Formats: sequence, C-alpha cells, structure tokens
Amino acid sequence: MTTPLQPLRVFIYQRQTAVDSCSAQPSDPGLSSNSSSVKDQGSKLSQDPKSGSVSKARPNSERSKSSYTYHPVTSWKCSSEERLFLETAYGLQLTVVNCGDINSTVDISTEVDQRHRVEPQRRECQYHYRLFPDWQTSYLWYDTRSPHNPPDEIHVDEDIIEARYPTLAPFYFAWQDIYEGSFTAQGCDRGSGLDVFPDIAVHIGWEVEGLLIACWLVLQDDVEQVKYELATGMYWIKKDNLGDILRQFLTDMDSLL
Repeated sequence: MTTPLQPLRVFIYQRQTAVDSCSAQPSDPGLSSNSSSVKDQGSKLSQDPKSGSVSKARPNSERSKSSYTYHPVTSWKCSSEERLFLETAYGLQLTVVNCGDINSTVDISTEVDQRHRVEPQRRECQYHYRLFPDWQTSYLWYDTRSPHNPPDEIHVDEDIIEARYPTLAPFYFAWQDIYEGSFTAQGCDRGSGLDVFPDIAVHIGWEVEGLLIACWLVLQDDVEQVKYELATGMYWIKKDNLGDILRQFLTDMDSLL
C-alpha cells in the first residue's frame, strides 16, 4: 500500500489558520497566461509548519505502468513569513500565504518554466472532461453534453492522454495505478463490497492528487472544464473558478478526517 500523498500533509496538517491567498499554476512553457481572483469569508486551509522535500520522479519515456515511480510532489516548503509553496513533478505550482485574518484572496495564474517540456498549442478545441475512477478504464472521459468534444466519443483512451499531455501522462498513469492496485487488493473486482482504500488518509491523499491533476488539465489551452466526480461530491472546475473549487474541495476533505 502506498503512503499518504504529500499534498494531504501540506494542506490539512493543522486546522487553526486562515488562508489569505492561494495560487496554482502549471509551470509549462506551452501555456498562455491566465489569471483570476476571487474573495470569500472564513475559508480554512492549514499547513505543515515544517519544511522538507521529496525526490523528483524520472519516468521512462515509453508507456509502461510498472516502470513509473510515483512521486507526485517535487518539493514543498514553508517560509518564516507563513508562505507555503508546493510544486508537483508535472508542473502545477500552488502558493499559500497566511496573513492571519478571516478574509481570503485566491489568485490563479500560469507562468513559463523552462524545466518542463512544451505542450502543443491546441486552441482550436476546448475540451470538457469528466474525471472519475472506474476500474480498467483511463478515468478520463469526454462530457457528452459539450458540443466542443469529438462526436460519438466518450472515453479518452490512454494513448490519447499520453500524446495530448506528455508532461502529465506518467504521473497520471501512476495515480491511476494506485487506485487499480488497491481495487484488486481489496477484492472489489470480485464483488467484496470493501472500500477501495481501507486507510482514510491514503484515500483522501489520492483524491487530493486527483484534484491537482484536474487543476492542471483545466489550465491547459485546449481545456475549458473538468468535472471531478467522487463519491463524496462533484466539482466543476474552470479557469475562472479554480480558487473557489480548490478551497471548497480541501474543506470537504478536511471534514472527512
């Protein structure tokens, strides 16, 4: 069984601090600049007061699930100014600044970073995706209600994911493998009726990583919306509501502990 993912420890280790600002951006040179800002009251997001890092994953270039080592978080740290930085290995960056009051501001933007390979520009199509786990599928689907998606197509095959989003693909497949492995280990494929993740921390950690993947997808030029569907709720993620959704999702996850 895999250990809980680092985003869980970063985001909900403590519960008494109010977040003043939070930003998430995919540091990918193929992305155009996008930004938005929203305000709300009393949102809670907590942080690990310690600093640390985990090693970068170095997946093979060819599609081979068994060859990927899953290290979704490249690095994270918390400064003396109560500013927390998180960067995933596939280029999503999240910054949290705690100013100690109940008002909070969320800023979402994209930045160019030469460390990550360029994704092709696909402005002519604005995909609407659904992201949810379903055993022995890719977990990524086209929203059939959207006229922007390919006609008569529902499932986004793994080879399409790899070709369309090569930066994300190895980490996406490793995230997918965690669920598949636990699903079979728990006998869910044989109708056991058991929870896919017996450990709630691992369960929440996996769902947090899925939310980060959905955020990365939404911030791509060819994606307009991702509907992230879980047993505990559904989240319609767009470029202009990313901060609100991120905040609500983490609040929902915190309530499960």
